Amino acid sequence: EIGRKQRHLDFRAMDASESPTKRGTKRKSAAEATQIVQFLKEVDGYTPTIPEEVTRYYLQLGGAATEDATITKLVSLATDKFIADIVHEAKELGKLRRSGTGGGEGEGEGDDVLEMHDLAESLRQRGIKISKPSADTGAVSVSASS
Repeated sequence: EIGRKQRHLDFRAMDASESPTKRGTKRKSAAEATQIVQFLKEVDGYTPTIPEEVTRYYLQLGGAATEDATITKLVSLATDKFIADIVHEAKELGKLRRSGTGGGEGEGEGDDVLEMHDLAESLRQRGIKISKPSADTGAVSVSASS
């Protein structure tokens, strides 16, 4: 945790397996509407990892500017999920790599170290390529494949 209190959102209420096979029943529609309203209330109380101002900036930069705070929070939530998945996968890749090499001396079982090459591999699997900083600029190069 980064020092912020964050609420954990319950996505189970929005599980697609609960949706009806036939549309039309008012009772089921009311239950779904209630679930959506509850989910949106939880989103309102959620503090995203990426500040909302940053999310708004990149939405505007990408041509999808909005003043709706709920939309901004939903995009921030999706971004948080994307980042969490990348970090989780990178940590798993690191564990696999260390278990294959026998681990280093002095490493305990609880040692989770996120290393750049594990992160780069996790990103590469999602079509995002990063390379080391250049000596003259110090900037990291990032490119996405389509």
